Amino acid sequence: MIGWVVLGIGGSCWQRQVDGHSAADPYITQGDRFYMQRSDPEKLDQAIQAWQDGLLVVPEDVTLLSRLAQAYTTRALSNPDHSPDGFIVAREHGIRCLKTDTFLAGVAQTYGGRLVPRALRTVDVTLIDCLIWTSISWSRWLQLHGAAGASLDLEIVASLAEKAVELSADHDRGRPLHALGLALSLPPAPLGPDLDAAEAALSAALEASPDRWWIEVDLAEMIYAPTDQTENVHALLSAVTARSPDAYPQEFLENRAAISHAEQLLSTGSSSGWKP
Repeated sequence: MIGWVVLGIGGSCWQRQVDGHSAADPYITQGDRFYMQRSDPEKLDQAIQAWQDGLLVVPEDVTLLSRLAQAYTTRALSNPDHSPDGFIVAREHGIRCLKTDTFLAGVAQTYGGRLVPRALRTVDVTLIDCLIWTSISWSRWLQLHGAAGASLDLEIVASLAEKAVELSADHDRGRPLHALGLALSLPPAPLGPDLDAAEAALSAALEASPDRWWIEVDLAEMIYAPTDQTENVHALLSAVTARSPDAYPQEFLENRAAISHAEQLLSTGSSSGWKP
């Protein structure tokens, strides 16, 4: 809830103002109400629709764009029918949000629209959720497709997360740390991933948000599996599958998906090398 409050008060010079309020406010409020009920996937769809309706009125509102980046990521992660295209749509909204920073937009334009690390120099905390969800959605897409040959993507994905951690590591109960740990774990072995730093970031994220079970699944799949820590892999995944998503209603949809993925890993193993 704290994360949503922070998002709600985050402003943008691009927002249309009406009597001191953003014209996006009613759409944000309506979408938030639906999103808080996202244990019902139909409510998640309604949240997305409300925020998309808001973009028709205020096309560059950073709150709407960051909300949509998160919601599309959540939907893609929790429903295979929406992956991987959902991660692409989430990333597009996140990048669109980041490009409300005029310096970043200008640098991106000189690179043919592509984000580069130096463009993040002027991004401030008002765009932290855009940084987080652009990085996470991009990372999830790379997980599905494989990161080999994607060195340019890997660099910017990590840079987005690093910038978010620099701005506020404990934002939204450690969400930047989860983004960073995930991004750092992506490079294949020949590229020398910093798995120690990735593990440290994911462990810190887990300490901040023990109710977010995807962190444990990511630790098992992305850190322990490729380093042959079979006992740790099995212990973490087994612990996740033994839980009920009802334990944390606010994280129900995400945790149910984490359980499903953990069950799959225990049954079939992972592409990173661990076998059941």
